[in-house]
Amino acid sequence: MLKTIRQASFSQPPQRLFFAVIFLLCGFSGTLPSIASAATEATAPQSTGGDQVPEFDPAQATAHYHFALAKLHADAGDFEAALAAFEKSLSLDGTDVYSFLETAKFYGYLAQASRTRQQTVAYLDKSLELLSSARQLAAENPDVLRLFAETHLRLGEQRPSSYAVAQGALEKLREIEPTDLRTLISLGQIYLFSREPAKAADVLTEASRYSPRNRMVQSMLVDALMGADRRQEAEKALTDLIPLDPTNLEHSLKLANLLSERGEHVGAAQVLEQAGEGDWLTGARIRQALAREYHLIGRHQEALELVDGMLEDPFAASAPNRGLQRLKVSILSAMTRYDRAIELFRPLLEDSKDGERRLQDALLLSRLYERAADADAAVEVLRREATNLPSGVPASRLATAIAEVQKRAGQMIAAESTLRGALPPGDVELDPESVDLIRELAVLLNRDGRTAEAIGVLERGLARLDRASASAPEDDGIARLQAALQLNLAGVYGEVGEWARMGALGVELAGSTNAEIAFVGLQIQADALAEQGDLDAAFTLLDGVEGRGRQVRAKRVELLFNSERADEAKALALEAAASGEVGDRLFASRILQRHEFYPDSIELLEGLLDERSDETVLFALGAAYERVGNIDKAESTFKRLLEASPDHAPTLNYLGYTWTENGKNLEEALSMIQRAVAMDPDNGAYVDSLGWAYYRLGRYEAARPHLEWAGRLTPDDPTVHEHLGDLYTALGDEALARAAYRRSLEILGEDSEGATEDQTRIRGKLEAFDAAPLTGGGPAGGDE
Repeated sequence: MLKTIRQASFSQPPQRLFFAVIFLLCGFSGTLPSIASAATEATAPQSTGGDQVPEFDPAQATAHYHFALAKLHADAGDFEAALAAFEKSLSLDGTDVYSFLETAKFYGYLAQASRTRQQTVAYLDKSLELLSSARQLAAENPDVLRLFAETHLRLGEQRPSSYAVAQGALEKLREIEPTDLRTLISLGQIYLFSREPAKAADVLTEASRYSPRNRMVQSMLVDALMGADRRQEAEKALTDLIPLDPTNLEHSLKLANLLSERGEHVGAAQVLEQAGEGDWLTGARIRQALAREYHLIGRHQEALELVDGMLEDPFAASAPNRGLQRLKVSILSAMTRYDRAIELFRPLLEDSKDGERRLQDALLLSRLYERAADADAAVEVLRREATNLPSGVPASRLATAIAEVQKRAGQMIAAESTLRGALPPGDVELDPESVDLIRELAVLLNRDGRTAEAIGVLERGLARLDRASASAPEDDGIARLQAALQLNLAGVYGEVGEWARMGALGVELAGSTNAEIAFVGLQIQADALAEQGDLDAAFTLLDGVEGRGRQVRAKRVELLFNSERADEAKALALEAAASGEVGDRLFASRILQRHEFYPDSIELLEGLLDERSDETVLFALGAAYERVGNIDKAESTFKRLLEASPDHAPTLNYLGYTWTENGKNLEEALSMIQRAVAMDPDNGAYVDSLGWAYYRLGRYEAARPHLEWAGRLTPDDPTVHEHLGDLYTALGDEALARAAYRRSLEILGEDSEGATEDQTRIRGKLEAFDAAPLTGGGPAGGDE
């Protein structure tokens, strides 16, 4: 019978409870022998004529008495007497696991009540000593393992190595009781503490299945999933947690941030709209986050009202929120209120400390001046920062930025002067930033028709790197810089038909020890051979490349297209797709689209939908439908993509522009394009789409700043300049309209043989000026 009792659950020890009742009834008025005698009589085996039970041991009864006495002393708050009774009980009977367990619990309680760290650690160590004895008696007893782990967890605050011991005990306990919630939660806490979020996420995901409405479990699960970068699961966990803990607005902020990070700005705004106000600080964070999301989805006026309301708050005024002010600048810029944005942002720049942040602020202020069509002020802002460059930032970085402003403003001579002035002297070793300056200068000269000068700049740069390489032949960094300039030089040679010199550069690059550089060199060689009419030699060269099957096929297809052997190129692309592999089919569809074989591309992409209906496939398919004039299918495909990814900027822009071009859903199109521009404000294509949407709505003044900014961002896009011509025509400015149309024709190649449809249309618009002088007040050719 005694053996059976000892194997029972320690949470309900029947024999111990029985003795406690006896001792209570006796009132401890008798002597120890009399109590033991009472216990003996109460528990003495009765002869029933059946199996014999072990005789009762008075020593054990005495141990039981001291154990019960210890519990009574503990309940009465006499901890010293309780401790003595516990220890006496163990000295009399060292075979009862429950005695060790309860005494260890008592030491744990003493540790909790201790006032000094030293005393706490001492009590916890004593508790663990007793639990170790208990584990020797019952190594896999769940109650012992649980308390052993919990005690080590408490000790871990003072002795971090204890966390690993607790983890081992809990992992063993999980094997014994895999569904025990306390074990799973404790393990999750340890894994989080030890920076093993993936393990924590697995354990806590299991715990959440057993207790789906447990706020603590869900909150820990969110932290674990985010730490393991399992963000979509974290979104789901937060969505489940918010209704369980609606007053904790941190959950809403976390969920909104996760959604925003992956571009789901509409969803993020909805989460924030449903959140409460909370305290002043939390409410302010909610409003600021909501203003940002409104801005990113094109609801600029609502965003501005939220920000202004917060800036007018007396608490905000006493502690200016620079992030909030920057957000207001971004909103004002999106609303083309550039003067107000500049006025607000200039003091922020002046208050910025030296460093990377100040440089970024200067670049932003410069860009605001550019959007306001004040290139001189944009350049001046950057020049003033020359003396404030943060440590480690080369002056060439600022020079490149200044030259970019000048180029966008059409100030090519000034840009050239800026770049040349920033080049290091001939006796100074070139660094990556200096090589970038050389490349920028060569591109500028080549674009300006000064090809020989561009070649000279690149060759002199290579000569300087050759000298550096001679003194450090094993320096891979120098080899990469050389390769960068050689690639630029090969491109210039190709533009002017210097195929032999281009091929020689390819041979030099192909000898590189860097596999990527060597493969680029082989491709340049192949290009040069094909342009010289020896396509077979180019193919033979490519056939010798191993391990780059798809890249080699892509190059062969490109060479065939360039050699006007389109049917063979198309057949080779389709042959690659015949493998049936998703990657090969996607590769083939991209090549076919690039060379305007849209129907064949559509067939391949439609076949991919069942296996891979992601953004890449759907966007390519929607674009292909649009290019063949199947607008209905293009719309349905783009809408399908936006259902899964409602803030996919390329799709928002493409569908919005498609509707704008076709005069459909113009207000909705405007809203979609606004969202795309808010996410990527310096994307020339998006900015052009936005200006064009305003134009098609008849809001010409609203269109102007966007189309003019698009013209500076993408100076070589004929469509942008045609749009500008249409706008200036509508505004009655014939001179600007003519200039824009001529620039568009210049980009298209006005003197090329066989006028294209675009060239014919634009020439017609220019001829209309001569037939009927412009009087202003309405569009000309913009809404046909």
